[in-house]
Amino acid sequence: MYGMLLSPGKGDRTLVSAATLAEATKVRFDGIDMVRGIRRPWAAGFLRNDQENCWGPNSESFGHGGWGGSFGYADPSRASLSGT
Repeated sequence: MYGMLLSPGKGDRTLVSAATLAEATKVRFDGIDMVRGIRRPWAAGFLRNDQENCWGPNSESFGHGGWGGSFGYADPSRASLSGT
């Protein structure tokens, strides 16, 4: 899914427009997470990579963790290099 957010598919179609992705990854909350007790910058359903570098060294990366330590993320600065 994250690769599809960043890279065009068949016929250069994208999952969402660049404007929609920018809006979805814009910080909505930046404060102390009541569960983890640490600062978390949240976008619309995505954790931003602004502080902990969970998703690599680039601050524009975004993703979300899952049950049991699984996670998925996207790094827009590397999309053209890795295809995701």
